[in-house]
Amino acid sequence: SSIVKEKEQAKQEYREAIEKDYGAYLMHQEQAEVFSIAVGNLPANTEVIIKIIYVAELEMENGGIIFRFPAKMASWQTKQAIETKDQSTIRSIDIVDERVEFSLKASIRMPYEIIKLFSPTHCLRRKLTDCIAMIELVDNVLLDRDFILSITLKNANLPRMLNETLSLDDDDNDSQACMLTFYPRFELSTKSNEQIEIIFLIDVSNSMDGSHVQQAKQLAHLFLKNLTIDNGNILFNIVTFGSDNDECFPIAMPATKENLDKAKHFVLHSLVNRCNTDLFAVLYRYSLLSSSSSKFARQFILLSDGHIHDLKSILALLEHQSTMCRDRLFTCAIGNVANKHNLKRLTRGANGGGLTTIFDSNYRSKWKTKVQNILEHIQQPCVTSISIDWHDSSLDVQQKFNNQAPKMIRSLFNGMKLTVYRFIRSCHKATLTATINGQEFITTVFSSTVTMTKGRILHCLTARAIIDDFDNGILHIDESENELIKIQYKRDLIDLSIKYSVISPYTSFIAIEERVCLVNVMVDRDIDLLPYIGWDGDMSHLTSMKQKLINARISLESASILSKKDSIVDIEKFCEKISYRSGDEAKFDMMMTIIRTYHYSFNEPEKANQIEDKMRNDIMIEMKNATSEERQALKQRCEAHNLKINTDES
Repeated sequence: SSIVKEKEQAKQEYREAIEKDYGAYLMHQEQAEVFSIAVGNLPANTEVIIKIIYVAELEMENGGIIFRFPAKMASWQTKQAIETKDQSTIRSIDIVDERVEFSLKASIRMPYEIIKLFSPTHCLRRKLTDCIAMIELVDNVLLDRDFILSITLKNANLPRMLNETLSLDDDDNDSQACMLTFYPRFELSTKSNEQIEIIFLIDVSNSMDGSHVQQAKQLAHLFLKNLTIDNGNILFNIVTFGSDNDECFPIAMPATKENLDKAKHFVLHSLVNRCNTDLFAVLYRYSLLSSSSSKFARQFILLSDGHIHDLKSILALLEHQSTMCRDRLFTCAIGNVANKHNLKRLTRGANGGGLTTIFDSNYRSKWKTKVQNILEHIQQPCVTSISIDWHDSSLDVQQKFNNQAPKMIRSLFNGMKLTVYRFIRSCHKATLTATINGQEFITTVFSSTVTMTKGRILHCLTARAIIDDFDNGILHIDESENELIKIQYKRDLIDLSIKYSVISPYTSFIAIEERVCLVNVMVDRDIDLLPYIGWDGDMSHLTSMKQKLINARISLESASILSKKDSIVDIEKFCEKISYRSGDEAKFDMMMTIIRTYHYSFNEPEKANQIEDKMRNDIMIEMKNATSEERQALKQRCEAHNLKINTDES
């Protein structure tokens, strides 16, 4: 197993292990949400299983909980990660395989009744009770697109407080972590005459290749189509940008039918690639003028893949330019290699807040709903002075970090989930306070015995949230003070990362190999929560093939001599489609039945011996490419069928 250590120390131990001919593994964070793994001194003809455990807060989209397993990253990110060398003792081999076979099994426990469970991207089989489910892919597939799982719960939008206690190994005291989940509901005025200025910013840089630009066109057209026609309160404009930029109108215009038609024509004919992603120049120009609306400020909607030039300058502009102090930024992630992390940083950086929405090309059925949700959020007034009162809960003196994460909350929308973490003791009540249109909004959550748990997951999530807030969040309004805090607490942040085994920009996972049985590495996690329930959905291709082998064997054994002669050639051809490793006992039984049929039913011993020799040869070839466990299983099946194999050659 691996442990987290300070990054330079981990690299040093990795190099020393390589020099001593030990097996070694090193995983570190190349950049936000991009990780690389170096495998050192892997013996020839061996297979390695690398098990990565990660904790993440699942996102809410359109009322459903979304688990997303990313399939790809941008080619230049891959190249940069691969070219990083952590040792020079032995030759390094760079592996970038885009044709990766993907299988998935998952167990799901939810606090409320599961109403709907499906994948919009892949074909699943399921076992399902009220609050527990098991899923698996019907067949192994190529990991050529993100895997998405959508879970809809009966009472997902209930505010709640979850407290977790962790028994520490190094002292007698327990540690406590708390997670707050708010779903604020506040009344919105529907009779406002305030104008809303919407600026669509469309990325047409080189990273937005042909398919991504096409998606941007379709998404922009969908936004325009869903704008309310002849609503005098809505002003809009469209700006396309790369190294330079172009705009549809000189100034924001009313959403009349004529102006919307002009905008649709502009989107259709002006989106061409323009080199770098210079978003700063566009936002800087807008920062020179204040918004036409006193209540809503400007609403920027960015359509981009998130690979943006000079992000730090953009964040500084959003933070410190007084004319943008209430502007909001809604980012739309486009493409299968979108840098969602950068887009989330932009929404965090806007003083008025914002949201990041992922527009997956494999889940287009939800695009319209997502667009309508963004346009609905835009018409909500800006929420300010957002704070949480923890009601004098006692601080955990064992923890260096007692602030909540995120420390500064920028965004709050009607009905949207807000999650906050903190290391804190005996927390029984927390109150969220905010100012909306000059009026104070207050909502409170309470703890209960049902929401008090023991374990480690919530502590890891809290540590991860604190690390992320220090890396990407806002810890102080003053920029210099903000950077000073990060420097001051860097050592403590490393200790936090090590304590809870949560990787950070300053730490890495290091493991010096101890040889173990590969099967045992994974078996402890492969637990069926619902063994008494059968799978629904389609049968896997492999299971279907095995069943066909069994049916063919039964049919062949009970057929007449004439029927056997008519069907045996087709059965032999079918057997060639599945390997002995995959077919297991069904393939062995089928082949032995074919051999016996030729030998005894057809009285053709030479043909039977020929098929047996070929069977023996095929098994030996498979053994050469098999894992040690697969080889052992093949040997056992051969022995069970009295089939002698020259194991020295395998």
